[in-house]
Amino acid sequence: MTGGLRHDNTLHIRRAEAADQDRLEAIDTVAATDLLRAAAIAGWIASGECIVAEQGDEIIGYAVSSRRFLGQHFIEMVMVAATARRLGAGRALVLHLSQKFHDKKIFTSTNRSNLAMRHLLQSLGFDESGFVDNLDPGDPELIFYRPPPAAVAG
Repeated sequence: MTGGLRHDNTLHIRRAEAADQDRLEAIDTVAATDLLRAAAIAGWIASGECIVAEQGDEIIGYAVSSRRFLGQHFIEMVMVAATARRLGAGRALVLHLSQKFHDKKIFTSTNRSNLAMRHLLQSLGFDESGFVDNLDPGDPELIFYRPPPAAVAG
């Protein structure tokens, strides 16, 4: 782990490293049944697009941002370990990326059925911006948008 071992319960966000691969797969609910997710995680780590949330010595979540969504800043993945959900790791990851792109507009998405993520995004100033049908049958993907601060102030 970068910076030595942490023995407290402070939440720490850092860039993911190749050595984190197995731990990210272990908390990812899709990776256990989808080999493509493991490859995606490896690619996100290699590209420097993946950050992790650590508490003590454990990775409890990760997030990925890119510019693959029509050239816009896009949070493409937020994953939190089942045992750590609703404890602030998802919020910390999204806030970290929001601060990284503080003067830019940011997009992300989640399924309509993911009420926890929808509430999190809305609490952080993201607004619904549209949807895409037919990715997951009967569960549209909602697109969210957070304008740059200057657009909000103006």
